[in-house]
Amino acid sequence: MTRNGVVQHNRYSILALLVGIVIAILYAVIFIGGPGGKTIGMMAVGIRCVRDESFAVVGYGKAFGRSLIELLLRITLIGFFLDYLWPLWDAKNQTLHDKAAKTVVLRSRYPR
Repeated sequence: MTRNGVVQHNRYSILALLVGIVIAILYAVIFIGGPGGKTIGMMAVGIRCVRDESFAVVGYGKAFGRSLIELLLRITLIGFFLDYLWPLWDAKNQTLHDKAAKTVVLRSRYPR
């Protein structure tokens, strides 16, 4: 709604935003924290997320922390760009949210 040239959000738009955030976090936690360690997009490109040191399953708690850190980095434009450009110069090709959660993304299949 616009009043005097100022956009005002009603409670439904804020509720929709919060529901979207919860769904996005749950999606990442369920798929990355599960035994496969991959979301549907990760399955499509042949990568998976594992713990950095042991290459074990990430687990739901660590997956929650990873997705929450990713969400917090996305709030700021600088954080968003740094997070996704960080693998270009990192030795393990980790994003900042992977470094914070002590996870790494690996190839699960190789192109033919």
